[in-house]
Amino acid sequence: MSMLEILADKDLRDTKGSILSDHLINCNMSDYHSDNKQHDLFLNYVLNPRIENEIIVAWRSYFRERLASQLKEKALSDPSLIIKYLDDNILIADNENYYKTPLTPKGVNELRVSDTPSRSVCFVAICRSLGIPSRLEPGSKVPQYFFDNTWNDVWFADQKRPSTEKGYIKLISSEKNPVPEYYVHFTLAKFENGRYKTLEYDENKKVTDFDEELQLAPGHYMLVTGNRLNDSKVLSGVTFFNLNEGEHKEIEIKLRKENQNKIILGKIDLGNIETRFDIKKDVFEKGAVIMWIEPEKEPTKHIFNDLPLLKSEIDSWGGGFLFLSGDSENGFNPEEVKGLPENSFFYTDDRLSILKGYLINNRLSDVNLPYVIMTDKNGNIIFRSEGYRIGIGEQILKSVR
Repeated sequence: MSMLEILADKDLRDTKGSILSDHLINCNMSDYHSDNKQHDLFLNYVLNPRIENEIIVAWRSYFRERLASQLKEKALSDPSLIIKYLDDNILIADNENYYKTPLTPKGVNELRVSDTPSRSVCFVAICRSLGIPSRLEPGSKVPQYFFDNTWNDVWFADQKRPSTEKGYIKLISSEKNPVPEYYVHFTLAKFENGRYKTLEYDENKKVTDFDEELQLAPGHYMLVTGNRLNDSKVLSGVTFFNLNEGEHKEIEIKLRKENQNKIILGKIDLGNIETRFDIKKDVFEKGAVIMWIEPEKEPTKHIFNDLPLLKSEIDSWGGGFLFLSGDSENGFNPEEVKGLPENSFFYTDDRLSILKGYLINNRLSDVNLPYVIMTDKNGNIIFRSEGYRIGIGEQILKSVR
């Protein structure tokens, strides 16, 4: 169960049971002498069959059977022997992998030819198959193995080994609505070979989840921030800084703000809405978000995927969410949508009569769903969106602010 829980939903859909069984059967706690405090280390970096974005195959039994006994025995006390094994046996041909599609670890060992990223994945797989915790460093994707209670960087014979000294960055932010997320609101990049290379931390990882200092190679860095506005413009910011050996630096993630005052876009009678759907009056005390949706279509599904990412911030606001569909016979089951805001309600707006009344001068045929409006407690509309749009949850939070 622990192995299944650390896998992404897509891996659970795509990976055959026989492959997961291979990883489970050929990896057990006796392979790794650890106490309970290091249990997470074992689960994530030994038992875990997912390394990067390669196809998961049964590489654990493969390496146990194919690697020389001497290597398997000695590598436990000297993981650098695995580096030498790959240096001696794998030819790097980066230009031959035109589409940068990762090879599987088994494929690298069978072909004896690989691109650089696939060789890194292969190194991690060999380590894990022998019970040695290993990973690709979350930002730089440099392969690492855990030995003598520390993560050790791996550099192969054809690579230039940088200084072993590290610099340390602590990410901080006072932003609340929303809390900045990696790739969505900010990225870090290191200057290498004449260009800035973005560090590959997890998408949607909140700045508050970077709870430890980032250990990075000294050098020149760039911080990019972006704040998407209601009209789809983006307020961006770029900051350059140096990180020296042994330096501990705090970097504040601060998003540029829109200066113009909010405009009242219209008004809707929340009392009439409450009466019509028998909703308690205090539900809209902080305001309301009303969405006319098409549950079976992708733009609406995108909103259902977007809102759970900001559930805690939206719930702290406390407004009500009313989802209205024009067809009660569409086979949609609201209970299948997980992680929506706490005060969420689903009803049918028969033939979209409420939306028609709100539009007044516009024809319904000219409107693209989902149609979203947000109001204050008095029914004044302060945000409106029509059709497919990126970041609806974030725009709602900005309107709250």
